[in-house]
Amino acid sequence: MIAWAYLFLPPSWRLTESQAPPLTSPSFFLRLYNKNARIDERIPLFFSSPEIEGILQSHLARSVLLFPSRTIVQMKPLPQNTPHSPSLFWIHATHDSYHLWMGFSSPFLQSVVHLLSGKPTTCHTIEKLCSEITHWFSARLGSPPPAFEDYLLNLSDRDLQWLLQWLLSQKILSPAMLGAYIASLEQNAQRILANLSPRLREEVYEHFISSRKQKSYRWIDEVKYLVHHNLFQHPWTLAPKVHLLALYAELKSHQTHEDLQSFLQLSQGWHTTIQNLPPSIREKRYTAIPTKDIAAYGSFIDEPLFLSWWENIISSRGVSILQEERRWWLSQDINQRSLHAMQFLKAWFSLEAEEIPPSSMETALSLLHFPWQIELITQEIGVATLIYALKESTISHDILPTMILHMLEDIRKGILSFQQWGNYRIPQAQRRFLSAIYVLKHINRL
Repeated sequence: MIAWAYLFLPPSWRLTESQAPPLTSPSFFLRLYNKNARIDERIPLFFSSPEIEGILQSHLARSVLLFPSRTIVQMKPLPQNTPHSPSLFWIHATHDSYHLWMGFSSPFLQSVVHLLSGKPTTCHTIEKLCSEITHWFSARLGSPPPAFEDYLLNLSDRDLQWLLQWLLSQKILSPAMLGAYIASLEQNAQRILANLSPRLREEVYEHFISSRKQKSYRWIDEVKYLVHHNLFQHPWTLAPKVHLLALYAELKSHQTHEDLQSFLQLSQGWHTTIQNLPPSIREKRYTAIPTKDIAAYGSFIDEPLFLSWWENIISSRGVSILQEERRWWLSQDINQRSLHAMQFLKAWFSLEAEEIPPSSMETALSLLHFPWQIELITQEIGVATLIYALKESTISHDILPTMILHMLEDIRKGILSFQQWGNYRIPQAQRRFLSAIYVLKHINRL
């Protein structure tokens, strides 16, 4: 579980756990600092080439956004014989002819947990610390950084127009939400309005004035959170226009690959049971799940075993097509393969979860103990679905992220409402909530 190390290392590099580096003296140290959290930790870095310094500095300038405001991650030359905490383990990063070794200490790992979670940890072992970091790292990948609106406002007019049109066409934004959103931008509101069509500009402007006069700033902040959160659910689509999201897309890809590999190591028994399922169930799975996702998952297991799952339910021609797609996937980028293979697993377990009744809510909620779990569920089903799933349920406020808690309170009081949502959709929202928990449990993310 080391995908989180891409917080400090470029996503294009290959990471492996290693022994201590062959070099005798560190080139630099990596400093992790946050005054508010009283964190100031350093770990050693060993380089094979001085050119690596610039590459790493460029990456750290972006990845620091996954940490709270005022966190500093910086590299500095390490004077000879400078003491540092003993390293629990090493990561060896390679790219072309470049080599880098980074040694992680227990205090440094504890500080990473503290910054990602907002609370100190009492864990000391490598396994537990890496597990905690992985959970919070995965949750952070769906959470916008502070002042994310600044990155949107720095887009060119052309890209901003494309983004606004896409958000409206996908119904991620309504004119009313956009009016409330730009009310939070104050003097920058005109930049958004200027990039709308004349008809839409007039409608949004009316909502903008209404939001400033009638709504609380908490409501405006909730809309901002909702808009930004929804953007972060589509990093691969939006990365070409919103370049910051390219980093999140790369990090999500690496984490997904690691999650898939973890699942595969534990699932040999599950693989052998699939061919024994009734043909009607296997046929339903095959029909409901996109063939490209089925084939992508098949590319990670032996072909005879994979093809045995579909015996007696697809034609010989269908088998040939599946074989061809599987072989095609073997030639593709490993992270893309992993993304589509994970889509197969999510679809498979979602179909299994269809029989879970809404009455299981109380049992499901008893399985949740940390805010990162709520964040991961939200990434699967969206903010509105989560809020309505919890609207009539009892849940500890301690495990709810702050903005989710505020929105849930305001929905219950009738202060906040979502377009095309109402109490009639609570059972549907609860089914999706339960399904997400079932899926995340089965792929070992919860």
